[in-house]
Amino acid sequence: MRGQALLEFAIITPLMLFILLGGISIGLIILDRYELQHAATEGAISGADVHFGRCGEAIAVANRVLGRRPGSASCVVRGRVLELSLSESLPIFIPALANPFPIAVSSRAALR
Repeated sequence: MRGQALLEFAIITPLMLFILLGGISIGLIILDRYELQHAATEGAISGADVHFGRCGEAIAVANRVLGRRPGSASCVVRGRVLELSLSESLPIFIPALANPFPIAVSSRAALR
């Protein structure tokens, strides 16, 4: 009976750490999705602001707002609509596994 608590702790601890780190990873993915959406919106606003259809400026502002370069960025002007799309591939941090499946996060903003 003396080692029962230690054995239960040894069994439960890896499971609890797995759940905790998984929750943190999901939270970081959700946060990055909001960051991408904000950067895409700001980039589309600046690209369509004064001189309409400036895709280079839209992508540069999105990179500046994001603070880094996204995995991919594309800008398309169709008529009077500027569409800016940003996407990244994010790792999920699982202990003892080397990033088994990255999650693709993308965002799109269209502005007239």
